[in-house]
Parts: sequence; C-alpha cells; structure tokens
Amino acid sequence: MNQIFKKMLTTRELPTPSQLALEIMRLSSNPAASVNDIADIVEKDPALSGKILKYANTALFAAPTPIVSIKKAVIRLGTDVVMGLALGFSLLAKNRKGRCANFDYDGFWSGSLATAIAAHDLATMQPEYEPDELFVCGLLSQIGKLALACIYPQKYSEVLAGNPTESELLLREAREFSIDHTEITIELFREWGLPEKYSEVWSLLKQHPFEDSNANVLPDLASLLRLSRLLAKICIMESPLPAAEELTRQNAIHHEDMDALLGRIVSRWQEWSLFFEIPARTGPPLSGTTSVGAESVPDSQEPFCILAVDDDPQTLQIMTSLLKNSVSTILTAGTGDEALRLAVHHQPDLIIANWHMPDIGGLDLCRMLRKTEFARHLYIIILTTNESDDELVQAFDAGADDYMGKPFIPKVLEARIRGGRRIVGYQEKMHQDRAIIQDYADTLTAVNRRFHTLAMTDPLTGLSNRRHAMERLKEIITASRHSGNMFSCIMIDIDHFKKINDTYGHDSGDLVLQEIAAVFRKKSRTTDTISRMGGEEFLVISEQNSLEKAVIFAERLRQHIADHEIALQETTIRVTISLGIAVMSPGITESGTLLLLADQALYKAKEKGRNRVEIAMQHGAG
Repeated sequence: MNQIFKKMLTTRELPTPSQLALEIMRLSSNPAASVNDIADIVEKDPALSGKILKYANTALFAAPTPIVSIKKAVIRLGTDVVMGLALGFSLLAKNRKGRCANFDYDGFWSGSLATAIAAHDLATMQPEYEPDELFVCGLLSQIGKLALACIYPQKYSEVLAGNPTESELLLREAREFSIDHTEITIELFREWGLPEKYSEVWSLLKQHPFEDSNANVLPDLASLLRLSRLLAKICIMESPLPAAEELTRQNAIHHEDMDALLGRIVSRWQEWSLFFEIPARTGPPLSGTTSVGAESVPDSQEPFCILAVDDDPQTLQIMTSLLKNSVSTILTAGTGDEALRLAVHHQPDLIIANWHMPDIGGLDLCRMLRKTEFARHLYIIILTTNESDDELVQAFDAGADDYMGKPFIPKVLEARIRGGRRIVGYQEKMHQDRAIIQDYADTLTAVNRRFHTLAMTDPLTGLSNRRHAMERLKEIITASRHSGNMFSCIMIDIDHFKKINDTYGHDSGDLVLQEIAAVFRKKSRTTDTISRMGGEEFLVISEQNSLEKAVIFAERLRQHIADHEIALQETTIRVTISLGIAVMSPGITESGTLLLLADQALYKAKEKGRNRVEIAMQHGAG
C-alpha cells in the first residue's frame, strides 16, 4: 500500500462509503449471500430504501404492478445495481458540499454520474463486460479528486487554480502531495474490495490522459472506460465532439450511431440525476439549436421552450421570427431524427411538427415521444396541408394535442400556442402539488422509521443498543423453542478501558469504542446481532451456533481485536477484550438467565487474567 495513502486512511476527512454500503458491497461479492441478506441490510436505512423503491418503480422496468417491498426491488434490480445505488448515495450524502473553494462539487458528481451511465451503456454493446460493474467503476472513477478536496481543501484549491488539464493536474498533485488523484482512486478501489482489473485500468489511463492521441495502444477495457469519461465530458460540454468520434471509431462504434449513443446516455443521465439529486449540467446543445428572444420574456412568465420541426427552412424561419418575443427558447430541426434527439436532450414544453417529412414524419415523431416518460406532459401541435377528418382522427390517435392547417395563419398559431402553454402550466402545477404531497408522505414515513432506528441504535458506535438487544434476544428464544436451533450469547468487555480514558482522555476512549465496534461488524456474519450494552460492554447474539462454533467465533474476535492497531493522538495502541459465552439450552426459558450466565463467564475470564474466552457452566450446554 502507498505510504502516503496509508496515512490518509487515518484521517476522518477521507470520503468513505457508509458502513451499510460497505456491507452491501461485501454481500454482493459473496456467492453464499442471499437476496434476503441484502434486503435486510438495505431496510436499515430508510433514505436508501426509498431511493431503491423509487428506481425500481421507474418506467425502465415496466412492471405490471408497483414494487412495495425491498426484497422485490432487490430481485428486480439485481444486487449489482443495488450495490451501485448504495455506494453512490452514501458517498453523495456525505460529500455534496465542501471547503475546497475551487473544487466544483456539483460538477464533480454530475460528471461522475455521466461517466457511469456511459460506461454502463457501452458495456451493454460488448457482451464480455458486466454493465452494472462498469456503472460502479465509472461512478467512482474520479474519487481521488474528491479525496484530495476533502483532506486538503485549501492546498487543493490552489492546485486547481487556473483550470489545469488532466496531465497538468496530475503533475501539480504529485508535487504538492507526493500522490495524485489516480493513485488515490486505485488505492480506494483496493480498500473497498472492487475488482483488481479496474485498479490496473486506472494505472494505464494515467499513462495516456485525454490529451494523448495515441489511445489505440490501450487494451479494450481501458479504451472503453476512457471513452466513457470522454462521452461524459461531451455531455457536460467540457470536450469537443470530434475527439469522441475518433475514439468511438477505435472502439468499433459506427459514426452514424454516435448521435443515438449520446442521446441515450443524456436521457438516462438526466433520469438518474433525479434519483441522486445531482444537477445534470449541460452546456449549449450539440447541434441544430437556435436560442432567441431570451431577454424579451416578461419577468412574470416562466421560461418556455418550443421545438419547431419542418423540412421547409422558410417555415422554420417564419416560426422563429413569429415566436421570438413570446418564448424563452426556440429549437429548430429540419428532420424528424434531429427533432427526436433535440427533444430527448432538451425536453421542450411544446413541439410544432410537420406531418409529412422525408424520414420521420410528425405523426411517427409524436408516437415515439409518447412512449417516453419525459414526454407525458409535452404539448404537441401537428401541421399538415390536408385538413381532412380522417387525418384529424389519426393525429389525435397518435397522441397529438392540437392540429393546424398549413400554411398557417400567424395569429391563429400564436393563439394555439398560448392555449397549449396554459395547459402545460396547469399540468405542471398539478404535478408539483402531487409531488409536494408525495414528498410530505415520504418524509413522514422516513422520519417515523428514523425515529424507530434511533431508538434502537447506540449513537456513538452505530451498533444496536441494549433495548434492541433485549427485544432481539426475546424473539430468538421464542423461535428457538419451536425450531430447536442452537444459538449463543457472547458478553464482551474491553480490558482496562478506564486506564485508556484516564491516560488519553474521553474523546480517545470514544474513538477506541468506535474502532472496536467497526472490527466486530467487519468480522461477524450478517445473522449475528452486535449490540453495545453500555460503557465498554458489548453483546453478540450469534444464531444457529453450537458451543464449539461459538468458541471458535469468540476466539477469532478476541484475536482480531488484539491484532488491531488504533491511532490515538500521536501514538498507536492495542487493546484486548475478555469474552464470556453462554449457549441456549432446554432449561433456559428467559433472556435474563442466558445473559446472567454469559456475564458470569465474562467475570471468570477477567479473574483468570483477561484477554481470554470462557464458557458458562450450565446444564445441557454443548
């Protein structure tokens, strides 16, 4: 491990996923873990549960009935997607803002999400790669930059001054910190247990930054991820389109597919941005856009965007001139294909489309748009030279909201647009009111769950508290009577804890408790319930354990704690623990009896010199 990074690990400022997210990642990579195991972990975080349920119920999955349980959501999405959501959401929740003045936090997350979407979509085109794995890899591809911004906010702000290129930034970072953001990303990937192949890829990409045109020397996976980051830069308008076109050619992506690929990535990027609450930053449109009259919109009016679609340039010019003083933005497209891309990218409020065009006509465009989620409230006016009753019926059947003859009368078109604008405004108001009510209900549910979680959680260590331990013990005893399954209670005490408080202070004592709790979480199974009973005393309820297995497990915990170094102030210390084991037997009917036996065994361990495991003497144990 890089020594500079090893020092970084000791700082509390290093961006780290929540313990819950890390646990989901661990379970996702464990073949023996079940969907129920992952669902149980997710349900411990009300906010994450809400995000996963919302995503599982999006139009992407087209489920016949709404998903209301976390288990069903995990089954529908897959463990990799759940892991990506948990990882990204936990990092975002902790690092939306910061103290590094020149670090664009919103831009960082916007670009990271665009990279993740691009990597996922590119992976679906090449069967040898796992799309969901590439999503997580893309999302975290620049995490080293965030780490430097968090740990060294002032110095890193100075390094970022002047908007250096990628190569310049790497050099500046190495001079200032003796480590650069790519090296930190690699170390974090290893620390979090992500596949080693991605760490190797970042090493290769560091040798060939975006300014290096010799990208064809890279292996396929590195080239794919490089292209993902370049496509993300195009999405947020930090890189020109020709650079990506050359790279797509090297990746065997046809030139004519480039617009479709970008459109798909932008559309998914905007949808995911809603779930992660990240601004999907975009610069000027890629092509075909005319913005006019922006300063002429009265202050009392909301911004309004119209897309005019016609293969006749003169008609487009007339509409642009006619509408420039009444709307914020006018987009123009000469083909249906171009209109579809602009509609996905900009999501206008109203579209005026000519029925008859060479490629995709107005009706086909209307049908395609009505299949998308964003176009549900889009107002569409169809223009045609034939105003027959049959065509009128066809237009409305295709999803049009209004219909006009061509050539149109300017005043009539303006009146139709005003009417459409009112309807769009009413729909938006209804949508906002519905969203406010739903958000209030979601917040109320989350608050209630949060209160319940807080009531059952030890605030210092994040473990369950004594109240939760007692309730859980009663549940397991009841279940054990019916099933006959064995389980054990392990009472644990930190040896000479008072001496730590007296020598280093109570803040250091709290840190020791947190470190011990973290080791317990890491080294126990998901079926084990770990609780802080008070002070330096802990309890582990280990289900389905024989006495022999309980002893092995307790001895392993004791050894891990004894081997674990804890950084305190300017020194490191090691602590030991004493453990007492009591196993459920037919003669035990109450939780208090089992805890008393475990406590007696713990007292025996202390009497015999501490840093040891002792077993309660009880009838029928074994």
